[in-house]
Formats: sequence, C-alpha cells, structure tokens
Amino acid sequence: MILDHVCLQVSDILWCIELFSNVFGMKISKYNGDSNHPSQVWLDNVLQLNEVRDIISAENTVFGHLAFCVSDTDAVIEKLYDYGGISLPQGFNWIKLPNGIVFEILKQE
Repeated sequence: MILDHVCLQVSDILWCIELFSNVFGMKISKYNGDSNHPSQVWLDNVLQLNEVRDIISAENTVFGHLAFCVSDTDAVIEKLYDYGGISLPQGFNWIKLPNGIVFEILKQE
C-alpha cells in the first residue's frame, strides 16, 4: 500500500497555500480553477487543499492532525506560532492553527 495524498477542506485556500509554502517549503504542483485563486491545489503532489466556503467549524471534521518530520523543529514551530498557532496539551510540538488544522512537529532523523 502506498499513500498517494492527503486532502484538507479549508475555508481560505490562499492563506493555507502561503502557510504551507512559508513554513514547510511546499510548492503548488497542480491546481484547478483560477491561478490567482484556485478552488483546489496540490502541494508537492502529497497535500491537496480544497476551498470550501461553508465550513461551519473545525470541530465538524474527522480530520485529526498532520505530522511533519523536519530538521529544525524550533524554527517550524515558531513559524506556526506566527500564523496564530497555539500549543496543545499533547506537547509544545502540537500546534493548532486558528482554522482548526493541527500539526505534530517531529525531529527528522
């Protein structure tokens, strides 16, 4: 079995594109819709973002969290705080963003 990609339903796709680009260095590999404001994007062919305007709240999803292994955990965590992230009870490396996306940041071995 090979995992092809993960899809997130998001309310502000441009904000999320900027976040994943600035924090994790991910680039748009393809998109649907207008190139200035796409309705869907794939970042590095592994993360799909679908813009959905009628998301009621982040609590209404079955999505849990995204775990990333990175070389500099402190720098990535700081960038997530810059995007309004808050630390969760699981630990300082668990960060929840204002739009409900939760990250677990792990040290790359």
